[in-house]
Amino acid sequence: MKRGLNAMTLKQLKKHSEIVQNLIETKTRTQRIQAAATEAHRVAEKHGFKLSELANVSVDMKGTMRRKAAKPARKVAPKYQHPNDENIKWSGRGRKPLWVVSHLDGGGSMEDLQIRVS
Repeated sequence: MKRGLNAMTLKQLKKHSEIVQNLIETKTRTQRIQAAATEAHRVAEKHGFKLSELANVSVDMKGTMRRKAAKPARKVAPKYQHPNDENIKWSGRGRKPLWVVSHLDGGGSMEDLQIRVS
């Protein structure tokens, strides 16, 4: 290996040095993360919790505990359409709109309201 390094150009040596430095930083960070995770698990168990129970909780500088906000709901394409007004649509999620309930009470089916793909 000594002879191999001596045979390299300065540019090649710098490139290898950069690669080695990046590997050292990555491995050091990985070891620190593993140590922190192990310590966090130990502390959580000491207080009678699982780490997953604490993962969605944050505490501000005053010690006030807050749950992290849930991710915003994704937009879903509508599946149903008002029988008389094609601009009124419903995704099929959540509470049924009054026009759907009215249609079903009148003997109609959900299939009648489905948006047809042409």
